[in-house]
Amino acid sequence: MGFSVSASTIIIFIGLVMSAGMIYGAWDFSQDRLIEGEDLKNEIQLDKQQTDVEIQTNTIQHTDEILEFEATNEGNTEHDINSLSIIADGSILDESINEVMVIEYPDSGVWLPGDTVYFNVTIGEEPDNLVLVVDNGLQEFCREW
Repeated sequence: MGFSVSASTIIIFIGLVMSAGMIYGAWDFSQDRLIEGEDLKNEIQLDKQQTDVEIQTNTIQHTDEILEFEATNEGNTEHDINSLSIIADGSILDESINEVMVIEYPDSGVWLPGDTVYFNVTIGEEPDNLVLVVDNGLQEFCREW
């Protein structure tokens, strides 16, 4: 009974050590993923808190089914002008955008803090509501102009 019991005990002990190693590896990986997700969430929240975009209501014009307006980046974040969306009266107008450009730098694709962007959009009737959505999801509403 001596050697067989000792051998069985060693085999069980080795199995427990290997199982603990695999469990720790999976736990460590999941903790890393959770920490990365929390860091990304915090970065996105900080980005949204530092974003402030304002539609310049005195620049909104609707003539011949063309809506033109300007918006100013008054926050501390930069935005990709190709990732901006316009919503008018609940309709997404991304396919109807004719021109989007930074006024001071027409060849730039980045909307920096303090810059003003010009929008030219094809739309049938003059909308009652206008929403500008920037690349981080922040929305600027304009209801009266």
